[in-house]
Amino acid sequence: MNPDHDMGPILNANPAAPEPMRKWHGHVITRTTDWIAINSLVTSIGVLLFAFVVVFFWSKVVVTIPAGHEAVIWRRLWGTDLETVFPEGTQVVFPWNEMTVYDLRLQRRDLAVMVLSTNGLEINAKVSVRFRPQTKTVPLLHSTIGPDYAERIVVPEVIAAVREVMGQYSPQQLYAIRTSEIDNRIIEMVAKQTRDRVVGVDDVLITGIEMPPVVQASVQAKLVEEQQVEQMQFRLKKEELEKVRKRTEAEGIRDFQTIVNSGNPSPATLLWRGIEATLELAKSPNSKVIVVGGKDGLPLILDATSQTGLATPALVGGAGTSSAPAGVGNPKPPGGGAP
Repeated sequence: MNPDHDMGPILNANPAAPEPMRKWHGHVITRTTDWIAINSLVTSIGVLLFAFVVVFFWSKVVVTIPAGHEAVIWRRLWGTDLETVFPEGTQVVFPWNEMTVYDLRLQRRDLAVMVLSTNGLEINAKVSVRFRPQTKTVPLLHSTIGPDYAERIVVPEVIAAVREVMGQYSPQQLYAIRTSEIDNRIIEMVAKQTRDRVVGVDDVLITGIEMPPVVQASVQAKLVEEQQVEQMQFRLKKEELEKVRKRTEAEGIRDFQTIVNSGNPSPATLLWRGIEATLELAKSPNSKVIVVGGKDGLPLILDATSQTGLATPALVGGAGTSSAPAGVGNPKPPGGGAP
C-alpha cells in the first residue's frame, strides 16, 4: 500500500491550507497508518481488551431501577450516601462505586413455626407475613441492616411473636378462638419491634394450625361431647316449655267445659258443636252413611232442634257419652205396629 497515493485526496481537500500545515498532516497520517500496519496484532488485542472491559463493567456502570424500586449508592471513598435516593429509571455510576436496588412493593413470606402450648404440647402453625421497607429510608436500611433485612429482622421477630402469643393458649382454646384475635396481637408486637428499623409489617396471618394426631382426636372428641351437652340442655328447655304449653291448654279446655256444662247450652252452641262433629265425622277414613235432613242441614243424628230427641248430648261440651231418649234411631212404623 502506498501511503502517499492513499492520502492524496485528503491532502488535496483543502488547497487553500498553508503548505507546511499540509505537509505536517500528511506526515502524521502516514506515520499513523504505518504504525497500524506494523502493529496490527497489538491494535486488535487492544480493541478486544477495551470491548471486554466495557462489557464486564456495563452492569456496574449502567444500572436499571425497575418500577416500585429505589436504589442507594455506596461510594468507595465516602461510603453509603445517606442523603440520596435514586428513583426508578436508568442511572450511570462509576464502576468503582456500588448501587444496590431495593424493592418497595409489598412482599410476602410463608413460615412454619413450632409453638409450645400452655400444657407443653407441640403445635405447628403456618404463618404468612406481608412487609415492605419504608419509603425514603432505604439508605439508612442499607447502612444499618443490609439487603437481607427480611431474614435478619422480619422473620425472627414474627417467629418470636407467634410463639409468645400462641403459647398463652391451650389446644382447646386454639380450636375455639378466632384467628383474627391472635393475628392482631402478633401484628402489634411485630410492629413495635420493627418500627425503629425502617421496615413496615403490613399484616400477619395464621393460615393453619396442626396438632399431633392424638391431641387433635382428643380435642375433637371433647368438642363433640360439649355440643351433645348443649343439645341435651336445649331439649330439656324445649320439654319444659312444652309442659307449660300443655298445662295451659288443659286449663283452657277445663275452663271451657266448665262454662259450657254450667247450664243448658243454647241452640247456637249446639249448632256450633254439631258442625264440629260433622267435620270430624267427615274426616274419618271408615265407611259411613250419613242421613242429612235436619232443619239446619245437619245429619239427623245431630239435629239440635228436633222435638223427638234426636240431639246427642254426648257431642255437647265433649263430656263422655250419653244415651239418647227413647225412640232415637228406632222410630215406630206407621200404624203403631212393631217394627
